[in-house]
Amino acid sequence: MKKIIIDAGSLPELVVKPRVRFDDTVLKALKEAEDGMTNHELCVLLKPKDRRRVSESISKFKDLGKVTQKLCRCEHAPIYYFYK
Repeated sequence: MKKIIIDAGSLPELVVKPRVRFDDTVLKALKEAEDGMTNHELCVLLKPKDRRRVSESISKFKDLGKVTQKLCRCEHAPIYYFYK
């Protein structure tokens, strides 16, 4: 079997991009929405594999105090705002 010898530095450096966490994506979408967003609007915008991931992220941010919640005028759907 023939040996293959590769000189050091001849291969290009691999650039590894850091993974973007889904929580960061949800928070960024809430920051950009001035009028706030409902859970359904976030799911339509972000297209997650599971709707539960959006609500889990929102509940985590509510516990941390990063997101506030107000009810719509019919007091049925909660609208989430980024706390400034």
